[in-house]
Amino acid sequence: MTILNELRGFRNFPELDILIQSLVDNEGSSMAAILDLKYHLERTNYRVLGNGLYGITFQPPTRNYVIKIYIRDSGYDAATRIMKKNQHDPHIPKIIWGPATVNHQRDIKAIVLEQLLPLKSEAIRDTIHYLRYGFDKIEYHDFKLDLVSAERKIFSNFKSDPASGEIGMQFFKDIWPTLHKFYSKDRSLYFDLHPGNFMQRPDGTVVVTDPLV
Repeated sequence: MTILNELRGFRNFPELDILIQSLVDNEGSSMAAILDLKYHLERTNYRVLGNGLYGITFQPPTRNYVIKIYIRDSGYDAATRIMKKNQHDPHIPKIIWGPATVNHQRDIKAIVLEQLLPLKSEAIRDTIHYLRYGFDKIEYHDFKLDLVSAERKIFSNFKSDPASGEIGMQFFKDIWPTLHKFYSKDRSLYFDLHPGNFMQRPDGTVVVTDPLV
């Protein structure tokens, strides 16, 4: 039993009707259904923004929002629960609708999010690379450290890199409290920090879009 009828009644997103029906009609696994959806979108005028084993993000034509279809109990599923609770955080994507299960049989969910832009700042991209490697050193108790101690631990080996410049350091200080919200004691989840999982708004605010795997 799906909530397809509920989606059909949600007039702001009529394109979900066709897309969710394709998931319902697919007789394969959840991953196969999402892969088939990707092929379907690529043959239409929908813009595929990103895809992986557990989900696909796309933008309907002439719309100013994006839709993500993903498998429940994935890292992204865990991230959306945190996003939902922290919509006041400027570094978390604004949720327009969802998340909601759209196919219970295959545990597939959907969420509608604000449209964002690619990162422009090379200094911030460099800093994210250092965060990615620096977080290999981070243990749970480190999230109780003050910001200065955390900064010292993550960047201790990268003092000569441009990421330690003023822009990069300010970004780190801004984003640290947001990343703290995504940290979990669940050892099946890990940070997946790379520039592709960060975007920005037109005003330049950096947003973390898919931080867990």
